[in-house]
Amino acid sequence: MALTTALIEVLKRELKSRDITYADVAKKLDLSEASIKRMFSTKDFMLSRLDEICEFAGIEFAHLARAGEALVFASGRLSPAASTQLADRLKRTVQEFRDAHHEDLKLPLDKRPVMSILLALRQWELGAFRDLRRKTGKT
Repeated sequence: MALTTALIEVLKRELKSRDITYADVAKKLDLSEASIKRMFSTKDFMLSRLDEICEFAGIEFAHLARAGEALVFASGRLSPAASTQLADRLKRTVQEFRDAHHEDLKLPLDKRPVMSILLALRQWELGAFRDLRRKTGKT
């Protein structure tokens, strides 16, 4: 949750620096201002909704990451076999994270800052790219 909180706080600062209000976001997304306020207060955003807000405000999603954090984003087209292989590697990475945590339990708390890892593999396309794709008539 710490990473989510940090991302949302950066997004709020970026909106404020651009003089974009919750009312502006609500109007653009065709939602009530109360719904927008609730999303920000509960920090409960769907990735597509976050993408819409960033696109509206002219904010790169990667910009939401604060200094000192590792944030990497990659996009591409993968076959089902490649997706399965990559998902297996992500699971191994999570296990490595857990192993490192377990190994570091012997260290004092002040030598172990709270860290989180977020890995995701899902079918998703940035809205700006989807809008630029040619209409071929093929399904």
